[in-house]
Amino acid sequence: MANILLGKPKSLRLNSFFVVRKYVIDELLSYKGPYPNIGGLVLRITKNITNARIEHQERIIGKSGYTFGKLLALWLNGFTAFSVKPLRMASLLGFCISFMGFMYSIYLIVKKIINPSMVLGYTSMMAAILFVGGVLMLLLGLIGEYIGRIYITINNAPQYVIKEIVRGES
Repeated sequence: MANILLGKPKSLRLNSFFVVRKYVIDELLSYKGPYPNIGGLVLRITKNITNARIEHQERIIGKSGYTFGKLLALWLNGFTAFSVKPLRMASLLGFCISFMGFMYSIYLIVKKIINPSMVLGYTSMMAAILFVGGVLMLLLGLIGEYIGRIYITINNAPQYVIKEIVRGES
């Protein structure tokens, strides 16, 4: 999910233990959204990330507080909080269904012309349902695109991050 939606390099492993520069921490702290996702925020701030080899050890006391439900909620948060690609996939799906409905409508009309003994009203009803359903899906995808743009604006996603201000001699 992070590779496709957030642009995470495939070789990079995201986890809760990492070292970052101060400007990344400053940007992380400036996030005011209700659903923070550290991996998504770090990838939004910088692409200059690498893995460091660390030795993992087994938990000595207790067990993880992350249940399956909490992990699913965390995944869903990362899936929806930092990308409009799911909305764009819905638009593409709507276009494909609309196109397939239109093509199937043409097929049914040709079939009705070739075989006039087909059930009366089936062709027109199916053609109308398929075409209107596809158009509705396409329009929902377009509305989703607008909602996604509004969400990105409200989410204050930076177009760039200022790492350092260098002042020259006057």
